[in-house]
Amino acid sequence: MLDAAPGSFSAVANGTAPLTFQWRRNGTAIAGATAATHDFTADFADNGAIYTVVVSNAAGSTTSNGATLNVTPRAPTITTQPASATGFVGEPVILRVVVAGGTQPVTFGWQRAGQAGLIADGGNVSGARSDTLRIVPTAADNGASFNAVVINPAGALESTRATLTVRPARDLTPPTIIGRFPAPGSVAPTSTTVQVVFSEPIARGLEVELRRGNATGAVVAARVEASADRQTFTLTPTAALATNASFTVRVARITDDSGNQSPDAIWSFSTLPFLSLSPQPGDPLSRIVASTVIDVPLAEISSAVRGAPALALAQFDGATPQRR
Repeated sequence: MLDAAPGSFSAVANGTAPLTFQWRRNGTAIAGATAATHDFTADFADNGAIYTVVVSNAAGSTTSNGATLNVTPRAPTITTQPASATGFVGEPVILRVVVAGGTQPVTFGWQRAGQAGLIADGGNVSGARSDTLRIVPTAADNGASFNAVVINPAGALESTRATLTVRPARDLTPPTIIGRFPAPGSVAPTSTTVQVVFSEPIARGLEVELRRGNATGAVVAARVEASADRQTFTLTPTAALATNASFTVRVARITDDSGNQSPDAIWSFSTLPFLSLSPQPGDPLSRIVASTVIDVPLAEISSAVRGAPALALAQFDGATPQRR
C-alpha cells in the first residue's frame, strides 16, 4: 500500500464469547487496538512490520499468523522550479527549489551542467545539500546552469535547469571630488569661474551654486556647464564678482551612474581687493613716486671684470634715496 494511505487488518475468530482482541506490531501490543479490525494510516516507517492479533476468552488465548505490511513510498512534487538569475561578480545569487509531499525523509542535492555528480559546498558555493543554493559568482560562472535533485525513498527527481548570467562587478564606490577651483580658502580674481572635478561621471541632477557670503547668502547668477565625460562641471557667473568679498560654493546631489551618492560639498573663497594704479597719499607707492630719481653716474658702477654686468642698488628710507 502507499505511504500515508489508510489501511486496516481484520481477524475472524470462533469460540465462546466474549472474545477479546489485541493487535501487536512486531510482537509489541498496539495501544487501543482491541477490536476485530485494526484501522491505521500507513507510514513508511512501518514498511516490513509484522502484525498479529491475540484473541482471548475464558478458555485461553490464541495468536494469529503474522501479516507483513508493505508500504510503497510516495515521490515528492516540485511546486516551484529553480529560476534563472542574473547577478554581479562577488554578489550572492540564490537558486531555490520548492517541493511538496513525498515520503520522508526528503533530501536535496544540486548539479552543475558539465560536471559529474552532485556539487559540494566549498569555494563560492554553499547550500548544495539543501533546497537553496547560494552562489557568489565569478566571471567564469557566466552562462553556467544548475538543477536541483530531490531524493527520497521513492527515488530521485530532477528539477529543470536554471541559467546564471553574471555581469561585471558593480560599482559600489561613491564619487569623490578630486579638484576644487578656486581652492577652499583661496583668494581669486573677480573674473574667476568655479570648477569642480569628480573621480567618475556624475549622473544628471547635480546641483552647483555660488552664494555671496555663507551658504545662506544670496545666490550669484551663473550658468553651469558639464564636460563631455560628466566629470568636470564649470560655473560661470554672468557678471564679475564683487571685490574684497567672500563666496561659498555648494555642490549637492552628487550621484554616479550606479546610484552611489556622496555628501554635499561646501567650501569658501574670497576675491581680491580693488587695486588702483594711481598712488594715494600715504601709500608706499606714492612715497616712491615722489622721491628723487636716482642718478648713478656710470663711472661709479663697479665691476670685478671689465665688460661684465654691474649692479647698482638703491635703498629707500623715506624721501631721500641712498646709493650703495
